[in-house]
Amino acid sequence: MKDIEKSESLLKYFVFMVPSLYDERYRTINIHSLLHLPETVKELGPLWSTSCFAFEGANGELLKLFHGNINAVHVFQQLPCLLSSISEKSIVFKFICSVMSGSSHRTPYFALLGKPNSKSLTDKEKEMTFKYFGHQICRLNFHSRACIRGVTYHSEDYTRVTKRNSYSVKFLQNDELAYGLITWFAEPILCQSSDEEPCNAAIALIKVLEELSIDIYCRNHENFRPDQHIRKNFMQITLPHMKFMTYKDDTCIVKLKDIIDLCVCVEVDQFTIILEEPNHHEKNL
Repeated sequence: MKDIEKSESLLKYFVFMVPSLYDERYRTINIHSLLHLPETVKELGPLWSTSCFAFEGANGELLKLFHGNINAVHVFQQLPCLLSSISEKSIVFKFICSVMSGSSHRTPYFALLGKPNSKSLTDKEKEMTFKYFGHQICRLNFHSRACIRGVTYHSEDYTRVTKRNSYSVKFLQNDELAYGLITWFAEPILCQSSDEEPCNAAIALIKVLEELSIDIYCRNHENFRPDQHIRKNFMQITLPHMKFMTYKDDTCIVKLKDIIDLCVCVEVDQFTIILEEPNHHEKNL
């Protein structure tokens, strides 16, 4: 019994020291299970005849209760409720956020993803950032991706995705809807202390697109001679989700909170067509 008591004290001390010795990702349930080893030995005998972790069998039984065809939709629907039941001030909530995002640049709605990097700005971009922040900014940490309200946005600087355009967006410019392409994301490092969270001050540089006044039906029927059977858009159908755009020499800086939604961008002939997605559950082409 003295050996067990001594082992119990040493195990408790080791578990106590784990946060200082190892990174946060190593603080798993197995570390906690070490505290139950002495009790397991007392009840079941030496470790050579039992499992080192008494809960492994119970975990296996729990896993057997869940299969891909057993109410998976209901389980998925309840995940937001489960997350909302955890206090944002708790250590568990902070740990879950760090595991899910891999980034410390996070607020409840905005997160800059990936490792920050430096970037050379053009004279025009320098002038825009100076005008936007004034003298209070020391430098900018640049990112190529951001998560905004649960949706991942890329920038033109992000080169790992080439088959899909994930940087065409709808955003607010001077309280009006506009469309454009994200060039980069940046987090300002302020020279003076500020009460504003870093991600609330984070910005995106966007190339603004100009909308063209084109009637798609008139354009489609321009080679036909109208008669009693063929008339231009006789049902008066409109396509508000489809915008004919063209590039113009204009860029602007916006806050992440002013980026409203991700759009699908299609290049056709000399036009750029922007389409608003109906949802983010189905993948675009």
